[in-house]
Amino acid sequence: MSDINSQLTDAYHKQIDTYSAFTESLHSVIRNILKAKLIEPLAIEARTKSFESFDEKIAREDKQGKYKTLSDITDLSGLRVIAYLQDECKEITSVIRDNFDVDDKNSADRGADVDPDRFGYLSTHLIISYTENRIKLPEFSIFSGLKAEIQIRTLLQHSWAAINWRTDYKSEVEAPKGLRRRLHRISAFLEAVDDDFSFVIKETALLREQYKKDIREGNLNISLNKTSLLEFLSSGEGAGEVARKVGAFGGGKIVLKDISDASTSGSLKFFQTANVSSLLDLKSKIIDHLDDKLIVTKKCFDDWIESENHSSISTNSADITRILYLLSLGPSEAKSLLPSLGLNQKFLPFIEKHLGETNPPASAPQQ
Repeated sequence: MSDINSQLTDAYHKQIDTYSAFTESLHSVIRNILKAKLIEPLAIEARTKSFESFDEKIAREDKQGKYKTLSDITDLSGLRVIAYLQDECKEITSVIRDNFDVDDKNSADRGADVDPDRFGYLSTHLIISYTENRIKLPEFSIFSGLKAEIQIRTLLQHSWAAINWRTDYKSEVEAPKGLRRRLHRISAFLEAVDDDFSFVIKETALLREQYKKDIREGNLNISLNKTSLLEFLSSGEGAGEVARKVGAFGGGKIVLKDISDASTSGSLKFFQTANVSSLLDLKSKIIDHLDDKLIVTKKCFDDWIESENHSSISTNSADITRILYLLSLGPSEAKSLLPSLGLNQKFLPFIEKHLGETNPPASAPQQ
């Protein structure tokens, strides 16, 4: 080992505890910053370079003469933020740049311009340090002058990197000729899937906004799917307003809560079983004889509350919409759909008890 490498090793042995504390501090700060920005990555990983890895790094032929002091090595503390999609990576990168000092000279967006002979699925690598204002705080002053590497990548980028690491091929020219085409195809496929997932998420957001607009304007000739149903259930012009009427009619005994994902999915499954094809079909059913249905719905909940000896019961607009729809049907049809309702099994007998109470009298047959 050269003299300079021996000096670097001695220095790292003396400061590794500081670097370990730096890594833990960064992990906590980044997690809290992202949480404050309502960004939820899949994972945030952190590690401090081990002595063995440190010695291997400085001994590599391509590193000889590069490092003069410990501060020249910028990845002794390392973090990795794994996001779901590319747009989230961009957002996380922006947040990191806003809250840390970034050494752009040693940083790289390696996914922005992949060389033709590279099939590695690469990510953004930033060299960061705490800002001057943060370093002035007593608990951060010990980290003055320290740098860390943070990698920001999508789940699929991470999958490629994790699997490709085991092949030990960094470019096509390193791989046996027979494997090059297959490796290139895998990389291209993952990149395409990443792009397609991002496209689907963007299109879903656009659809959600369009559904909101249509529902607000009363245009309900919209096919029933999970996204359109959720907007309808949440809307003041849709089932959300009807549910609030139920809550108000319940005299404080029926407490409305937020719609859970399970409730939305359960409602969609039920309405599909009932052959409801559009929001227009759904609303026409639940608002027909609504005042009668409100009375009967309250009876169902009152009976359940009394049976369970509770003062109130929690529900949401998804569950209420299912009940209102069921009450709009004839007793025989409603009873056949009752097992598909997807609500608490203890509640079903009280609904069954009141089936048919909201149906208008059948018209007298013409003579």
